[in-house]
Amino acid sequence: GKKKILYSKGSKIREGLINQLFSYHGLGDSSELIVSGGSAGGLAVLMGLDRIAEQVHKIAPDMRVLGLSDSPLFPDFTSGNSSFKLSKGTRGYDFLPDGFSTDYSRGMRSMAVQTNAYLGSDKHCLDAFAPGGSNAQASCVFAQYLLAFIDSPLFVLQSRFDSWALVHVLGAHFDKDAVAE
Repeated sequence: GKKKILYSKGSKIREGLINQLFSYHGLGDSSELIVSGGSAGGLAVLMGLDRIAEQVHKIAPDMRVLGLSDSPLFPDFTSGNSSFKLSKGTRGYDFLPDGFSTDYSRGMRSMAVQTNAYLGSDKHCLDAFAPGGSNAQASCVFAQYLLAFIDSPLFVLQSRFDSWALVHVLGAHFDKDAVAE
């Protein structure tokens, strides 16, 4: 079939958004910027908070930049019982080769390397994992490694029972009738 080119420009979009907020929406009149997101957006807060703070402080040195990350913890762990398998036929992944299958953790790391998504993560985290190459630097898309490197004030909120992670990462199974009671 026809090959498709996929452009991943997340960090450029993030930088452009901050510039737009200053230029057209009065961010410069504020004393604080709270960067927030939930689930994958919560992970994006962790990955980009210090970079956002650095960019903001070039324009408004006294502005306080804080993060609120809701449910960003998708651990770099996959149980052998995990029901999440990324393979050809998984919605949106028909481009994968026949026979390809992976678990959540390997799939997340592979996605981060193939799309260079890890490069938009925290600079200190990337530097710490640099000796191991891009696959090691892809650790910077997992909150468990990333949190130690964030310098900006941050509040992390995580549900005790994350239903998606319980099923897709840990491989838990639920009896829907028992849950309804």
